[in-house]
Amino acid sequence: MAGTHSVLRLLNNRSIGALFQGTMRCVPLKSHKQLALQATHRVRQRFIVERTAIVNQMRVLLLEYGLTVPVSSNAPCRRSLKMPRMACLTLSAFW
Repeated sequence: MAGTHSVLRLLNNRSIGALFQGTMRCVPLKSHKQLALQATHRVRQRFIVERTAIVNQMRVLLLEYGLTVPVSSNAPCRRSLKMPRMACLTLSAFW
């Protein structure tokens, strides 16, 4: 562990030295508009991840009953309209 601490100390010393010498490039602060856009993208990405997880979970549950659904984000919605009546009755008994 002593090696890691000495490397971090060396990097800190270099950073402090670069800051005082004026060779360090400072990053400008982001505007409120940029921060809002970044937050929007993060939230959207989180929704996409959750939607994918839910669709995959539905596919696995249907596969346990012998119903295969193609890999697509809107395939389960289309498939639910075409699902055989017996399969709907079987699945509804468990829900």
